[in-house]
Amino acid sequence: MPPPKAMVPEYWLTEGGQSATSAFLDYIIENHVASTHLANCVASQISVFELLNKIFESMVQDLNSPFPAALIEDVHVLPDFYGNRSPIVDPKAKGVIYGITLDTSEKQLALLYLATVQGIAYGTCHIVQHCNAHGHRIGMLLACGGLTKNPLFLQEHADIR
Repeated sequence: MPPPKAMVPEYWLTEGGQSATSAFLDYIIENHVASTHLANCVASQISVFELLNKIFESMVQDLNSPFPAALIEDVHVLPDFYGNRSPIVDPKAKGVIYGITLDTSEKQLALLYLATVQGIAYGTCHIVQHCNAHGHRIGMLLACGGLTKNPLFLQEHADIR
């Protein structure tokens, strides 16, 4: 239980979070066969995240997808690779990647990246729903940290509520 006066005198602090989401995204990208080629393409011009976002955007246009998430209807990521900090609070929880194939293309990495971002967004949603079910009224989230520079990350969090 958090201590009283943790942030503001006379009030309690309630917090929830996921462990190492940025590190998990890095892990997914860096351990894919296509990551070396992507890193060479980037060559300090843009970030790997920006390149993956562009690859994904072009896939949505090329395939005339009704909505972006339709492209990953068979790929799912439970991002608890470092355990679950909130709301389950299980440091021994394990993550899952479901629906991967032997495809080693950059497009497949872009889809896995999106599924990972969505898994993180669903984790955030789970935390908010848990808090609201236990007496809180969370109606707005304030994003902070390096991932706020990633429009896809922010959009997926906005779409999944």
